[in-house]
Amino acid sequence: MDFVTDPFLIDKQQFSGPVLVTGAGGCTGAWTCAILSRSGVPVIASDLTKRPTRASMIMGAEAAYRAFTRLHDDGNLQAPA
Repeated sequence: MDFVTDPFLIDKQQFSGPVLVTGAGGCTGAWTCAILSRSGVPVIASDLTKRPTRASMIMGAEAAYRAFTRLHDDGNLQAPA
């Protein structure tokens, strides 16, 4: 899927730290994660779903797992189980 995101890659120097993407389990969020990740921008992906299925289809399972986190009631981020 790299050829699809190539035209949208951005300069990672535009960001001073990781980008939090809420709704990362949805279509727009998953593509945003893929583009940021391929651009070398650290991503913290959050969604109510426990599995990054859509993001995995777009950016690969390993990259999605690294980026995808769940926001728990106590405000802590944790990788999906």
